[in-house]
Amino acid sequence: MAGTAGTLVGLRVWAGVVAPEASPDKLRRAAQIFDELADAIDGGDDPKSGLAYRADQSYASVVKDNTGAGIDSFSTVYNTNVRPLPAAFVADLRVVAMVCTAYAKIVDDVRRRFAEVENDLLQMVWMVMFQPMTTWLYAVATVRIVKLIKTARLLKALFGANAAKIFRAGFSSYALTTLVYATVDGIAYAGGSVGIKAMVNLAHGQPVGSAKENGAEFMRIWAGNTGYVLGYDAAKFPLRNLPSSRLTELYARLAGSGLGYTPTYNLSDGTDGPIATTPEEWAGKIEGHGLRALIFPPGWLPRR
Repeated sequence: MAGTAGTLVGLRVWAGVVAPEASPDKLRRAAQIFDELADAIDGGDDPKSGLAYRADQSYASVVKDNTGAGIDSFSTVYNTNVRPLPAAFVADLRVVAMVCTAYAKIVDDVRRRFAEVENDLLQMVWMVMFQPMTTWLYAVATVRIVKLIKTARLLKALFGANAAKIFRAGFSSYALTTLVYATVDGIAYAGGSVGIKAMVNLAHGQPVGSAKENGAEFMRIWAGNTGYVLGYDAAKFPLRNLPSSRLTELYARLAGSGLGYTPTYNLSDGTDGPIATTPEEWAGKIEGHGLRALIFPPGWLPRR
């Protein structure tokens, strides 16, 4: 993931497309050159400074005080073949300049959209492949809780205080497990998500954002992930007496993501946009979490 993020590998592999190789900067420079040439001919905002005006003035000075067949022929050739040429040529130059500018914008737009699609693809892969790490982190959180309880019991034995009861009274096992899990898992997932987006944007010349902006996005994702954990557990509670299956996992993950993650993320965003998950977002969640449920059954661990 880290080695290929931002290089459009995902688009090449899954969609068979590559970004346009044309350089928008060179295209805009070409447009500038064509516009400068057109300005040199017609004068741009100052027609009297253009070559066409100066040529017309030179023509006028020639025919002004001269007569004869040669002058008449020269006048005919100039007015028929020469005088209309600069205006037509300038029009063509400006059209070519406009085409170069428009093409540069198309390349920029396509590259930006490709970067967005690549980011979406890699975010989907990150969400799916995060399941093994999630399983491991949950085990780490559980071990940590056990150690805390053992510490409390040791304090009880050493100091004669009922530390374990106080510990459990103040912080339930679920609250402690959820707190540690949400903190560790949230930091890992948010860091990976923000990092992927930054690498993709950096590789394609898109704004990476300031440290403050990325920090705010990190906190929104972390908060959303905490909402996901609570939503997941709330969805699993009515099913606690049923055997776990891919279907129950999918249901709980969708509930955690659609009813926990996205509303929490949107609320922490501080904007006036929609809070609830949109139909388009639900479709993406069904794809991502459906793939997770299909690949990683309940209780999945490496090498099992």
